[in-house]
Amino acid sequence: MNKLPLLLAISLVLPGHAAPERSNQRAAAEARIEASKEFRSFVANVRIGEVRSGSVYLNDRLYRVGDLIDVPLGITLLSIDLSKKQLWFEDRIGARVGRKLKQ
Repeated sequence: MNKLPLLLAISLVLPGHAAPERSNQRAAAEARIEASKEFRSFVANVRIGEVRSGSVYLNDRLYRVGDLIDVPLGITLLSIDLSKKQLWFEDRIGARVGRKLKQ
């Protein structure tokens, strides 16, 4: 088992000194990516049929989590949350849009 030196495992901020800023790459990755108008429109207008734990009928076609739903927009079915009754979609740039299931 490789052990890291103690100095690498601890982030220390001395009194009177500011904490180091996060790297630009990390901050960019954590920033929210805005969904395009076309992506939001697709999710708002897709017809949702029968929903199961790992699959759902969208526009009368069966899709599983991870499947590509719309090629031109690069939309995939990201997740199905049955407890919150919500579907999540993601496009090719990483923007995410959710849609509530009807009661």
